[in-house]
Order: sequence, then C-alpha cells, then structure tokens
Amino acid sequence: MDDSHTLPSHDCPACGTRLDAATSICEGTPAPRPGDVTICIDCTAVMMFAEDLTVRLVKPGEIRDRDALRDIRRAQRAIRRAQEERPS
Repeated sequence: MDDSHTLPSHDCPACGTRLDAATSICEGTPAPRPGDVTICIDCTAVMMFAEDLTVRLVKPGEIRDRDALRDIRRAQRAIRRAQEERPS
C-alpha cells in the first residue's frame, strides 16, 4: 500500500530541501491536513502543515502532547539512522 500524498511544491523552511509529497509512517493514514505535523526527510526539522499544505516550522512549546513528542523524536532518530546507512 502506498501512503504517499502529493503536495504543492515548496521548500523546507529549515534546510531548503524541495518538498512535494508526504509519506505516512502509518499504513492507511489519510492525506495531510492543515495543523498536522511532519518531519523533513533531509534535516529532520519538525514542521506543521499550513492551510495551503505548505509547511512552517513548529514553534518551541507548540507541541505539548508527550506521546506525540516521543513519536516525533523516534521518527527523527529513524531518519538519521537511515541517512547514516545510505551508501555514499
């Protein structure tokens, strides 16, 4: 099952990587909606979808749910591990 969703093309506000899709880490997850959290696949910046489905950086303290924060940190670590394992 492909859980990738096409988005309006825009740049990561932290590193400038071109973003044009979002892929869920959970099978069967619906397309992103404004207010949903996402992580840059290159720099692991934590971002939030805007009304037009571009992204903005999450402000410090904006995410308070401990479970959500734990899941974000876990996803960031997984991305970094995958980057380290990628052949040069």
